[in-house]
Amino acid sequence: MLLATYFITQVASGDVVINEIFYHAPDDLHDLEYIELFNSGKESADLTGWKITKAVKFTFPKGTQLGAGEYCVIAKDAKTLREFYGIDAIGEFKKSLGDSGDEVKLSDARGKKIESVEYKDKSPWPSSADAYSASLERICPSGPANGPSNWAPSALSDDYDQKPAGSPGRVNSVFADRTPPEVTSVAWQPRQPTPGSQVTVQVRVADPAAIEAVEITHTIVAPGAIGERHSTKATNSGNGVFTAVVPVGNEPNRLLRFHAIVKAKDGGVAYSPRQNDLRPGYSAYVGAAGNGDQVPVIQFFHVGKEQFETGNQYADEQSQAGRRGFGPPGFGFGPPPEIISPEERLRRDTESQLQSVSLAIAWADVTLNQKRSAEELQSLAKAFRSADEAITALRSGVQDSSSIKEFADSLPKKVDTLRGELQTTIEKILPNVGDKLSSVRLPDTTGRRRGMQLSDMLPRIVRIEDSWFRAAMNAGDDGEKLESLAKIHEEFLAKRGAIFQEGEQPDPRELFDAARELDQELRQAVTNLTNGEERESPQ
Repeated sequence: MLLATYFITQVASGDVVINEIFYHAPDDLHDLEYIELFNSGKESADLTGWKITKAVKFTFPKGTQLGAGEYCVIAKDAKTLREFYGIDAIGEFKKSLGDSGDEVKLSDARGKKIESVEYKDKSPWPSSADAYSASLERICPSGPANGPSNWAPSALSDDYDQKPAGSPGRVNSVFADRTPPEVTSVAWQPRQPTPGSQVTVQVRVADPAAIEAVEITHTIVAPGAIGERHSTKATNSGNGVFTAVVPVGNEPNRLLRFHAIVKAKDGGVAYSPRQNDLRPGYSAYVGAAGNGDQVPVIQFFHVGKEQFETGNQYADEQSQAGRRGFGPPGFGFGPPPEIISPEERLRRDTESQLQSVSLAIAWADVTLNQKRSAEELQSLAKAFRSADEAITALRSGVQDSSSIKEFADSLPKKVDTLRGELQTTIEKILPNVGDKLSSVRLPDTTGRRRGMQLSDMLPRIVRIEDSWFRAAMNAGDDGEKLESLAKIHEEFLAKRGAIFQEGEQPDPRELFDAARELDQELRQAVTNLTNGEERESPQ
């Protein structure tokens, strides 16, 4: 009984995460600082005696409960937090969060570290949170706490000159249920292309084996006009580098603006630059072709009268921002970072929704531990392969659609139709199988997102469903190979379930390490079978 109680406490502890940090407010509002915790589990967590240390000091009072899927906010000044966000802090911390970087450590009542975040105001951490109104928001609660790629700046508020950004007490604006892959650098040559040339873009990632695809989306910007959006798929050049060649057009005095979209095999998506970043895209100026002489060329940019007056008007408005906003007159925090257009935001949201449509989970539900024959597996694989091609076509449609709003509005019906057709085909192969396609639907984004507990996180580390689906889709019509692959994944499915019960004093981090080792074993086992090698069953 004591062991069970300890285990439940440990699971609950691992579910509570540092979810948002507002460390440097605009206009030097030094009292506007806060830290948000999020309980991603299904059970309430008792935070009595827990501590936040290092940068600031705070001890959670007796009886502090954080319900499943709920948030709590600790502020430097509760009154200031309430003034700008209309919410109450559960308490005030001592000291201040460092403006250029600091460490926030969360420990339980026994002094055991739950997790810590060592943020900075320089790359690879996002700079928008450093006095440019945004907060630091965690992207995926189950992802690494101290990984810069799992943090992004919050979206700007609509009234950015009156209210700072941030989402204390509610779902983060950049929330995703999969950890984004890590992009370590983006480089391009030439830095200043000439008309008719091309720009070679190289995207370097930390774990190339986990990457499904890399795209470079780009536009050519003319004076006073933004061109059409195009997408170029990057190829794997090896050593973690993906390369794409982007044309710059034949006209001089243009701006090539682009950003990278990196998609992981598990559904995680990374953007570079990040969403809501101060730098909305990478840019290369397309100047006039040189004359071949070794003589420096200086270019002067002339601003027309209309553009000059518009700029002056905007500057005047910004100089008065403090009188309407939250700083003294003349101390408005300047122009906002460039905001992603509503159309682009909808396009990204739609793309993210489609990434959540999981055929892999449905495939595993229909086939694993069901004693399916080789003939049944062949027929089912053919049906799922067809559905996978249809979803791939929908994902391509997100980029190709001329009206993303019409596409997004029609998407639920298209997914429901696809789901119905797949269900009908499955029932012809397996009469009375029942509905196994609950995961083949768009996620509900209207309500509060459900939190995650440890049992939810393990499948994201030991990706049995994804592995089985990819292997089956690549096996063709080889029924014998499908049977062997199914057996492997059934064995590892049982092994993954057993991880959760190991050890007399289980620790979430130790369990995660065991899960990662098992995932490597699974990959090797599938590779061995695919290459025709002998395999030992997992012990």
